[in-house]
Amino acid sequence: MPQETTTDNPTAVEQRIWVKRVLGVDLAGTSRAQSTTPGAWQAACANFQSAIDTVSAQIETLRQEISAYANDVEDEDLAELARRSDFGINGFTENTFVKLRAAVMGASGDDLPRLRAAAPKVVEAAKAVRSVLETSEQVQVCDDNPFGVTVRIVGTLVPAVSELIRLGTGLLAA
Repeated sequence: MPQETTTDNPTAVEQRIWVKRVLGVDLAGTSRAQSTTPGAWQAACANFQSAIDTVSAQIETLRQEISAYANDVEDEDLAELARRSDFGINGFTENTFVKLRAAVMGASGDDLPRLRAAAPKVVEAAKAVRSVLETSEQVQVCDDNPFGVTVRIVGTLVPAVSELIRLGTGLLAA
């Protein structure tokens, strides 16, 4: 079943995800890799951290709503969602997110040779995270939750992760 968008005007990321799910075509790798500067990399890392902070706050709000509701009903699926939300974004990304954060931390600073050396781990981990974000039923359940909480895990994190992939690939091409 195609993913429904939560807005009348889907973002480019949501459209790309739909094309990948429905048509099996991954548009993410179609842009040419360009050389990446340390400044561009640092900006992408800051954007990634901002996306993490945004999604973490959204998941925490959802966790509070689920907990309040779960006190009134017994539902195993709801209980599982509550358990996962206790771990924030890590609870929904099959441990891939921890590897990406570690890889990004290892690629910090402005030393170009160090960034180039760390880029393969970042790109590999970011691709794994993006795959989970785009295909996880649990992530989709959070984004489409019935609790009235705005959660945009895919729409917030996929662009930031995709930028890490693009710039990491650019570091490899430099």
